[in-house]
Amino acid sequence: MLGFVCLIGVAQAKPGVYHGMLGTMPVVMELNIRTDGKVQGRYFSPAEHVTHSLYGSQADQGLLVLTVADDEDATMPDDESENKPSVERQLTLHAVGEQGWNGEWRDGEAAPAVAMLKLAAPVESTAVVKLSPFMQSLYALSMYDFLFQQGYELKMAKEGVVNGYHVEWWQDPLTHFSMFQVISGYPAAQREQLNAQLRDDFWQILMRPTWCGDNNIFGVKIGLLSPNVASYIISGQHSCPGAAHPTSEVFTRTFRVSDTTLLSLSDLLWVGKRPVPDEDDIESDYLENTFPGWLKKQFDKLYPVQMSKTGDTEGEFDGCDYSSESIWVDTPWYLTRKGIYFQTMMPNMLTTCNESGWEVLPWKWVNQHRGRLQDLLLP
Repeated sequence: MLGFVCLIGVAQAKPGVYHGMLGTMPVVMELNIRTDGKVQGRYFSPAEHVTHSLYGSQADQGLLVLTVADDEDATMPDDESENKPSVERQLTLHAVGEQGWNGEWRDGEAAPAVAMLKLAAPVESTAVVKLSPFMQSLYALSMYDFLFQQGYELKMAKEGVVNGYHVEWWQDPLTHFSMFQVISGYPAAQREQLNAQLRDDFWQILMRPTWCGDNNIFGVKIGLLSPNVASYIISGQHSCPGAAHPTSEVFTRTFRVSDTTLLSLSDLLWVGKRPVPDEDDIESDYLENTFPGWLKKQFDKLYPVQMSKTGDTEGEFDGCDYSSESIWVDTPWYLTRKGIYFQTMMPNMLTTCNESGWEVLPWKWVNQHRGRLQDLLLP
């Protein structure tokens, strides 16, 4: 799985969210019916408070046929010659006007039960403004996740000072994942705009399909808070049911504080021909050869001892050969007080390099090769 992830939203129609019953079980369900007839969904029972995935299709007459496809329902081999059949849970639905669905719920070998779903009403605007900032952000992003999170408000876990800015850390009681909010140091409008972006990032990470229940260990590290830029990294591991090994993921974000524009590396640093092209027009040769080769040469000068390591540690190869240009291709990065930090990853992108932590390109080097935002004041 990919280790370096960009959190860039994709515009799409919001799925329908419903309250209802599957037999005697109250549920909240989300259904996303695609134009190609494929259907994806999820549901939870408030009593169980666990999300289950639904997959299926819509027939020509509009009938939805969906199957619960949780990892724990997968076929488990008893021995080499015999498989234990999975217990299938299936939902068949037909539309009831534009406000709901009725149908049949089958839970394994139990008798079929009636399924009834009604479109969830939006929260009154007067009630939305009374929500906490984190819950307001979640409501704007996803009705389903908002309903799932109700009753589990984030709580402030700690506070501190970073680069002279007072910050608070807010923790989700369900996942124990925390995100920071800036309390002082920026003008009020900039501060609220930045905090809103941080809240959105927080929820988008938790809403990712790879977030598997409690099997996640993730943390946020603030790289830099300054008058003009804010930068941070989220890194950790998740282990989903059925996965052979834990997967590491790295999320990095760098914003221009004035308008929370997400900055690319070429906005700040460019070593190719000028003028700097638009982000979508940067040639692959620059990304795969020119820049990695240049960065390696700078680190050869700055960190000759570390760069001489080829990944051979006590007779075992850990995959991180710093002398190879390939390790510097598409490397996650974020800003620090000392410079731009490049987080090296193993070639399979499943984990960070064991001896990483020193890969900082000093601001002196960066300022000699500024990117397209020449006037943006950096440390």
